[in-house]
Amino acid sequence: WASYPAEKVDGFQVSNLVVFQTLRPRPPGGTSPVGITYPPDYLDQVLPALHTAADLTYEEVTPILHIDRAEYEAALHDVLQPAATDDEKENRRLAQRPVPLAISILAGSKNYAAIASDLAARRLDLTAVYFEGIDMMGHRFQHCMPPRMALCSDAEYEMSREAVAAFYEYQDEVFGRLLAASSGRMVLVVSDHGFRNDGDRPPDTLPYTTNLPVDWHREYGMFVLSGPAARKGASVEKASVYDIAPTALYLAGLPSGEDMRGAVLTAAIDSRYVADNPPRRIRSYEEMGTPLSAIAAPAEASSPEAQEEMLRSLQGLGYIGPAAAEVPGAVSASKGTTGPPAASASASAVGAGSEAARVFYHRNLATYLLKEGRSSDAEVELLKANEIQPLPKTYELLSEIRAGRGDVDGAVASLEEGLNKFPEMDQDAVLWIVDLRLGQGSADLASQALGRWRSRITRPAIAAACEGKIAAAAGDEERAIARFVEALQSEPDLSQAALAAAPLLEARGRLAELEEPIRRALSREQRIDEYQNLLGMIRLEQGRPAEALDRVGRALDIVPTDPRFLENYALASLRAGKPQLAIERYRAALGDPRAQAGVWAGYGRLLGMIRRPEEAAPAFSKALSMGDRSEGTYAGYAASLLESGRRERSREIVREGLKAFPNSAALSALQRRIG
Repeated sequence: WASYPAEKVDGFQVSNLVVFQTLRPRPPGGTSPVGITYPPDYLDQVLPALHTAADLTYEEVTPILHIDRAEYEAALHDVLQPAATDDEKENRRLAQRPVPLAISILAGSKNYAAIASDLAARRLDLTAVYFEGIDMMGHRFQHCMPPRMALCSDAEYEMSREAVAAFYEYQDEVFGRLLAASSGRMVLVVSDHGFRNDGDRPPDTLPYTTNLPVDWHREYGMFVLSGPAARKGASVEKASVYDIAPTALYLAGLPSGEDMRGAVLTAAIDSRYVADNPPRRIRSYEEMGTPLSAIAAPAEASSPEAQEEMLRSLQGLGYIGPAAAEVPGAVSASKGTTGPPAASASASAVGAGSEAARVFYHRNLATYLLKEGRSSDAEVELLKANEIQPLPKTYELLSEIRAGRGDVDGAVASLEEGLNKFPEMDQDAVLWIVDLRLGQGSADLASQALGRWRSRITRPAIAAACEGKIAAAAGDEERAIARFVEALQSEPDLSQAALAAAPLLEARGRLAELEEPIRRALSREQRIDEYQNLLGMIRLEQGRPAEALDRVGRALDIVPTDPRFLENYALASLRAGKPQLAIERYRAALGDPRAQAGVWAGYGRLLGMIRRPEEAAPAFSKALSMGDRSEGTYAGYAASLLESGRRERSREIVREGLKAFPNSAALSALQRRIG
């Protein structure tokens, strides 16, 4: 989406706008618009090899969709005749109409393949092509794959039950032709995500629901490496999207940058090749070449119809909201920044001409900055977004940032401003306000907040959960349990109520009482990480550690670096007599850039429990250096040092810990042991 306008490169660049530009036959005497390709005349060079939708036959479409010839011809007419009025444009959104969508995807895929084959045959240093058809077909038809979901009507199922599988077969044929043009070269096949399938599909959300398409994404995608330097038959676990650029650079004979998060996937490359060509690094590629800000772009949109067609397709698939797609011809790739993937994916496609687009640009950039740990910069972006157009989600994100830095009053103020401005704002905001005030130690302020906003609560589960939390803070634990159970009976997937009830029930040996609502919620949505973890803890309480490992493992599949899940997995693995399983999980988590200090501390505790103090000490040291200055981390570090024979260093850590926790029984006991 950020590929337009095509930039000046040492070779060729083709924007994905080309498929919308070539969807219909060119008018007589028509010329190629600016910015579609670089060099500008490349589109004219390759045009004879390209196809419009008119060149697509009925026989090419029917393996994808079971339709008769009349349905095909009506849909083809819609594709070939551009809509004249706004009403026609709205009615013809391709992604909402399955047959026109399938025609446009097939036509576009054929043209991507033709262009890629042409460039591959030129034997350039690198040829890369993005086929978007798999993603588009999944977002329109994944709910109609067998077994049929309730979201898919009988008529739609009859027409499109084989659409996704058949398109995979078609894409495979396209790959075959492209590989034939790439004979003897290294080939990477990569997808950034997969699609949820079978019983794992969201039960109540269409795959093209606006702003929710990622709910249908499966975390793990595809990585395949083939060619002369590939390690035949090898399997690579846990490859990351961050590893692709370093690997592609390496195979092209170039170093990767020290500022690149990923690494060369040497496990996929022949060991002799790696030995002869060890990976190299340079400081950064950011300081090389022509700055993006210096690259000239077209002064204005040169192909408004194609751009509008693309925006409406993105809108129909749920990637952008209606407001963003209403601006005709507003597509640009930001030239003055090196924006993150999240921002360029959602906002650069929409362009600077749309107020809504600018809002989502700032908000997506804020989300990226939050993941990078840059909360102050994220807050600045959110405030910019609200200056343009306030939105409920922006207030929620501002609240999250302010709460994270300990500004509870500011966090509450953000939520209350949002509730005042937007009657439709999520009622969960009231529950968050109660949580924030209770975390502040102020039950009175929590009660006042609930009273102030009770009239806005129409969901009984939210009111019951708020009351349960306030009762628990007041020491009335039985009333709190009763209210949490009531909330879960109404909304079993209200995880805040389950998580609040869990420690109260566990203390009474009654954790299993949560199993029924947890199972009801998981029957609708398997990817509730907290519930998979809680079900694991129930199994552990029941003395079934193998089942506990399975359930907590599922939680970790969703959130691999959650310190609580890792600790629970370690506990289950120890009880099952399989500590190595936990060690492997921890090592995988520690290789993830999202791993926080708590993961290192948990790894240290695990190693300490299995009597490996020499390995535990560096883990605790790392946790301390990353900011985990908790009593347990000081005690664990000191104990592992002492058991490793490093008495003096252990004494230093004990002293440091006692300054922060002068009443710590564990640290005092260690001090007596050291002498």
